[in-house]
Amino acid sequence: MKINKRVIAAISSILLAVAFLFSACGDEFFDLYDEGYEAGFAAHKPLVIHFYVDDEMYHSITLSPDIETIFPADPVNEGLVFAGWYLDKDEWEKPFVFFGFPLAGISGTIEVFARFESPTGVIINQIYGLGNANNNGQAVSHSFVELYNTNDFYVSLDGFSVQASEPGINWKKLDLSGGIPAKHSFLIVLTRYSSQYSEEYPQSPRLQISEYDMAWPDAFFPSKNLKVVLLRSADLLTVANPFDYTGHSGRVAGYVDMIGAGGNDNNSDGNIQSFIDGCETDYLAEGSDAFAENKRGISKQRSIRRIDFADTDNNALDCETLDFRVADLKYRPRSTAFGAWESVDDEGMFFDALDFPSLHIGTPGAAAIESKEEYIPAAVSLRNTLEEFTFENTNAKIRGRGNFTWYVLDKKSYRLKFSKARSMLDSENSARDWVLLACHHDKSFFRDYSAFYLASLLDGMYFSPNAWFVDVYLNGAYQGVYLLCDQIQQNDGRVEVTYDADPEKCEYLLEWDGYAPDEGVEDADWVRIGDRPFSEDEKGIPVSIKFPSGSDLTAAHIAYVKQYLTAVDDAIMSAEKNYAAIENLIHEASFVDFFLVQEFFKNPDVAWSSFFLQIKGQDAQRRLQAEPVWDFHLAAGNFSEYDYKPENVSEENPWLKSLMEIPRFREAVIMRWSELSNYQIDATIRQIQQMAVALQAAFERNFLRWDIWSESVVHSPEVVAIDTFMGQVEYLINFFEARRAWLNDYYSSA
Repeated sequence: MKINKRVIAAISSILLAVAFLFSACGDEFFDLYDEGYEAGFAAHKPLVIHFYVDDEMYHSITLSPDIETIFPADPVNEGLVFAGWYLDKDEWEKPFVFFGFPLAGISGTIEVFARFESPTGVIINQIYGLGNANNNGQAVSHSFVELYNTNDFYVSLDGFSVQASEPGINWKKLDLSGGIPAKHSFLIVLTRYSSQYSEEYPQSPRLQISEYDMAWPDAFFPSKNLKVVLLRSADLLTVANPFDYTGHSGRVAGYVDMIGAGGNDNNSDGNIQSFIDGCETDYLAEGSDAFAENKRGISKQRSIRRIDFADTDNNALDCETLDFRVADLKYRPRSTAFGAWESVDDEGMFFDALDFPSLHIGTPGAAAIESKEEYIPAAVSLRNTLEEFTFENTNAKIRGRGNFTWYVLDKKSYRLKFSKARSMLDSENSARDWVLLACHHDKSFFRDYSAFYLASLLDGMYFSPNAWFVDVYLNGAYQGVYLLCDQIQQNDGRVEVTYDADPEKCEYLLEWDGYAPDEGVEDADWVRIGDRPFSEDEKGIPVSIKFPSGSDLTAAHIAYVKQYLTAVDDAIMSAEKNYAAIENLIHEASFVDFFLVQEFFKNPDVAWSSFFLQIKGQDAQRRLQAEPVWDFHLAAGNFSEYDYKPENVSEENPWLKSLMEIPRFREAVIMRWSELSNYQIDATIRQIQQMAVALQAAFERNFLRWDIWSESVVHSPEVVAIDTFMGQVEYLINFFEARRAWLNDYYSSA
């Protein structure tokens, strides 16, 4: 006799199924069982099970020995963990467990419901209480609780609560909402804050908290003897120690984590007045570990934080005290906006905003910016400035920018492109494109800025980039101080050149650009002028055509640019040096001012790239203009592979060198120098001095994020030897003073 394997399987499942029926379905299923038993195994009636997820049908199966059963895969709900199927929705007291085929004769329909729970792995990472907000001496602006998600996945906080109390049973509760991405913190602040800069309480907290995830209104944290609990429950606690309310390791329902800490006060006879009646096993207090500075109680200057997220259920061992009056602020409390802890180099350096504009950039999924060719989406906010300049979550794109600065240096520069043209701070122009210069090679931060500033004081050039120093936060992580400035492009208020289909009427923006052969196509993106050696590998000057571009740039336009620049090159570099012919091709005033800025800074880059040119004007007024200035991070004594001292002329660029050999151009330069060497140079030096002092804290904080004092990436040895920001500024100003004195002597003796 051939035995039906399905029948065998059904019979072998009877005992397990009985267990399932008893435990899962209760009295209602006894009746079904009796009917099935009396009917015997001859009658096999199907049982239909409907599976529901969030009130929607997820799956349905029919159980019968004659039908192959496919049980549904576990459902997924972001930030939650599937906790099984249940017969009783909301109560969750009757789990549905499938062991095999149903008993014969049982039929009908059963509805089961998916239960989800928040996963474990969320801890309380740090707590702080400022005490009486009207007292002086708090080191932090707000009381706070910092949670941390140790998981590799997002965790929903719906259904969680944070509860806090001083000794006793006086719990205050905050029901949580939202969630925590993997390896992120979640910051809760109490809305009561400490006094700041008032006459009565003049001492301002060192750590100002401005970004957080949730506010806890009307709550109060004492500055000593505090316990904070995280629960997967909204029920208010009724016991003093939820970690061990029975005295025998009995935790309350829904317990997740807890930190308890004593204070740091002694009475007059030295007895410790530090006690908390709720913690995990043991707690820190005054006198812990022989008064070690990092093993003391909580106070208005000190928080309690976990050491590297340790959670062995012993607060005394897992935690340490952090004195925010003197502590390294890299351990400051973080919100989700600061990004994942593990994504930040050098353990992260995160600070709240100073009185200093801050640009906040977010990318989808905190995506890294890895290309200087391909943009990725971004949301941009400008904060901590005048209300009329601020904006929030504006649509944009971002990519890297630069050559040496992009490929060699750690702190990257970026280019922003907004979806719509907009102004920045007090700029007079609106544009879609803006640049963030990292200034990473310039430890004074002021080389590019001061070159732009000096050029703006000279009327021979019509446009110099606007520039402002800002803090930059990328996906919540502090990136340091950047120079926010205009992109060099055709735009009203920037390079104002106009397009025409006729190449002889069209105006052009060009760049003398040594990188062009590696980044574009000759006679399409750039043209080669002349055949003199330019570098070891190239002959002829490579000149990129920046405007017009795309379909507007025709072969006729390209041929015209090449013809015009060849004429300029021939005239300037000819042995005859016919200045009358040169004057008909170049705009003298712009070339004179452009030359003097480059010469004053002794900029080596002008021979290689960032030498911007414009063909402007019509008919007899058509000229080649030299502007705007750009790229001075290697200038002013900062480049070891060059004569970086303040003495001697700079003869790197062949056009500028040749022009200075022409008496009329040289006379124009000397006359112009006599005009600007006092007022404009003095104004530039004063601007640097004033800004360096006013913004010193912001610049010095940048070097906490980027400790590059000992680094030498083609820096001059004098620069490498200086390990303070103000020392770098002093070196730059001394260079300018010495350079001015040398040029005064040189031009007066000419």
